[in-house]
Amino acid sequence: GLDEVIEVTGEPAVAANQLSRLVMGPSSSDPHQDALEAAAHRLFEDGLVALRTQRPDAAQRAFEESVLMDPQNPRPHYYSARIHDQAGRTFDALAAYEEAVRLEPTYLRALKAMALLQERTGFEHQAAGTWEQALSVCRDTTTRRAIRGHLLRLLR
Repeated sequence: GLDEVIEVTGEPAVAANQLSRLVMGPSSSDPHQDALEAAAHRLFEDGLVALRTQRPDAAQRAFEESVLMDPQNPRPHYYSARIHDQAGRTFDALAAYEEAVRLEPTYLRALKAMALLQERTGFEHQAAGTWEQALSVCRDTTTRRAIRGHLLRLLR
């Protein structure tokens, strides 16, 4: 249900997209596509379990397989990016974050993670643009204030 979706994503826009899938059912009338999306969701869930149990290699495989089956879902791209980042595979992480944001431009968690990684790798100009995008989609006043302050420090 919605609680599960929000708990997993932490992002209202992504949760709304996933809730729509739960309530309305798969958007495709193609049974093969529906089966692929269901398998992709199971793989994504397996990846989350592997991530929670400190098995990043298994999680990465599950997320990558999920992406192959349902490339339009931003969540496995985001979690794959996190694993790449933790393993020091910076450019793979950036590519996966960028894909998550391309698929869901309001995915605040992915925007913030991507901006921080851009900063750490010396791409301050790109980071500033990503922080601006994060600021434009953020609804929480406290978080907006923190992003704005961070952005101003970055631009100095």
